[in-house]
Amino acid sequence: MNIFHYMQSLRLKDGGVTRAVIDLCIALAQRGHQVHTFTSDSIDAPADWARAPSTLPGKPTVHALPQRWQFQPEALDEVRTHMIAADVIHLDVPWDPVCYQLASLAYRLHKPYVFGIHGMLDQWTLATGSFAKRIKKSFYLHFRARIMLERAYSVLLASETEMQQSQRCYPRGRSTVIPLLVDLSSFSRLPGPQLAQQQFNLAASADPIILSLGRLDPIKRHDLLIHALAVLRDRHIPARLVIAGSGAQHVLDSLQSLTERCKLSDRVIFTGFVGGDLKTSLYQASTIFASASAHESFGLSIVEALICGIPAVTSRAVNIWKELELSGSSLITDLTPQSFADAFAHLLADPARRAAMSAAASPFIHNWLDLPKVVQQYEDLYRAAAASHS
Repeated sequence: MNIFHYMQSLRLKDGGVTRAVIDLCIALAQRGHQVHTFTSDSIDAPADWARAPSTLPGKPTVHALPQRWQFQPEALDEVRTHMIAADVIHLDVPWDPVCYQLASLAYRLHKPYVFGIHGMLDQWTLATGSFAKRIKKSFYLHFRARIMLERAYSVLLASETEMQQSQRCYPRGRSTVIPLLVDLSSFSRLPGPQLAQQQFNLAASADPIILSLGRLDPIKRHDLLIHALAVLRDRHIPARLVIAGSGAQHVLDSLQSLTERCKLSDRVIFTGFVGGDLKTSLYQASTIFASASAHESFGLSIVEALICGIPAVTSRAVNIWKELELSGSSLITDLTPQSFADAFAHLLADPARRAAMSAAASPFIHNWLDLPKVVQQYEDLYRAAAASHS
């Protein structure tokens, strides 16, 4: 098939959605499909991806085209040419105005498109922000996004929870649940904990490590985890918190200031951005993985921790919480410092429970997110969409 894929930015520091989009494009190209990935920022597109207008067998072709709030006429000519040749179009992120432009063009060209939501239509997203921002969201949703989504062959959701929360935004549209595609091959060889222990001096103390990995952003609620660590300290339960990720300087400054006020500077480690073997090693060096995000459409870092056999603690703010709870690999708790501290204390006091959760973690992820199985679901959806417009 000829697949047209659009994602505004391919910056890995933006989060797990970018990683999943890149992995999906690679997996589809490796299965013999022509994949044309359009973006305005290709900075983290793999170096071996073909650059337009050339193509290489088994590699996506990336088209990095300038845009302001939409593609301009010259860029749009290239977009139209490839859209006409495509069997199916895959768009991501409904709040991106370029998606409305591309969806409208696809509709005029009688080309089927599917739409990845990535948690951006659930209750938390629609309810957050200033009054003016919420009004803008409501206006855009009513007059543009709803039409765009209801014209789609299908709206893609990563979990049943996300679908239940999002469907009211496109009541006459159709939905398909396919989990986020995650390339697990990089976890087939685990480097061991020593690399991270040496890099971040984690072996200097025998205290267990609670790890939170993700971009530094208020939505990630690292402040909640710092307060939870203070509760553990007051209970005389030894533990250290490692916060791995990068973000705006003012967010880091705020978290470091909170750490100092809570008198936890000797128990909290900020690593900055980590990737590759160092990231995998950091998972392995940890005792518990924690995600206290106020909202998470999927939770890629949780998935990665579980692949490494690290039990997780999170909340119902993560849309895959039902799958995680049923797997036996994770504890689901309330989104408060006290509740997280209780969950940490329970696991730290029960090595047998941690071992059982660890044993369940990796097999669950490998079965649920088996790459050929997930890619097949995308292929089936694309073929059905193409057939509907044949």
